[in-house]
Amino acid sequence: VEPWSSEIKVKLGVALLEMLLECATIDIDDGAAGSGRKSNPSILDDDDDDDGMSIPEGEKAFTYEKRWVGPKKGVVGHVCLNESFQRMALKDEYRSMEGHTTRHQPMVVPPRDWVAPDDGGYRALRVDLMRMHGCEAQKEALKLADLTTVYSGLNVLGSVPWVINKFTLDAARRCWEEGISLGDIPSRTDFEVPPLPERPEGKEKGRAYTEEEKEAFKVEYREWWHGMLRHYRFHQKNMDLNSLRCSAMLKLNQAEKFKNFERIYFPYNVDFRGRAYPVPPHLSNVGSDLCRGMLTF
Repeated sequence: VEPWSSEIKVKLGVALLEMLLECATIDIDDGAAGSGRKSNPSILDDDDDDDGMSIPEGEKAFTYEKRWVGPKKGVVGHVCLNESFQRMALKDEYRSMEGHTTRHQPMVVPPRDWVAPDDGGYRALRVDLMRMHGCEAQKEALKLADLTTVYSGLNVLGSVPWVINKFTLDAARRCWEEGISLGDIPSRTDFEVPPLPERPEGKEKGRAYTEEEKEAFKVEYREWWHGMLRHYRFHQKNMDLNSLRCSAMLKLNQAEKFKNFERIYFPYNVDFRGRAYPVPPHLSNVGSDLCRGMLTF
């Protein structure tokens, strides 16, 4: 079977993403007093309509938005998570995210030795020796290269046992639960976003303006421009804060999951420049200060 080209993969991904945006919903219920909000994700109803697919009731789980990211990139499309569910998840215990984390996590047994570019690391999950992002030339080069030394180095790194530092984990968890912003534990409070100012009316064509009117228009336009920049700057800060919160939740969740194991291991592979990294993207010994603080030999 011929491998799919990048163009085909992109077209298929766009079609699948379009279906996800159309069909995925989340039911947000108020529930009893003091019980908090709860969500029941659903994709499709049992009953099909004329086109073979019915759209369930509830709020959209994802939305597509175009956002201004700066003068260089301009407006960029973003797939955004439902804000109600996002706020609910951040107020909940981080264990609520357990079912949504990556499959590539630390191991509780030593990784398999690397013996081929596509054979090594995890015992059940497939992972490549090199992170190539679909580059066929690199795949062919790996098949022809002598990788004995590379295999040996990665195997030694992967055989190092680690353990969760429970003292640091407990301190980090307390900071998170009590809303204490410290180190890699982000603030739980958003910045107040200034309102988006109204754009001043443009000059009328064919009308002669005095110098005072021209100067007043420049001042008004400059104030509008700076107000718009302030609005988007604080909006971007809140988006960055949300990313940091999600990252912290994932790290704490995985550390909590593995804290009672006597040993955990990190399978390694290399990037396209040949630098070795642990495969797990969240909790690892080369991650943030929070990650490294929660790990010890």
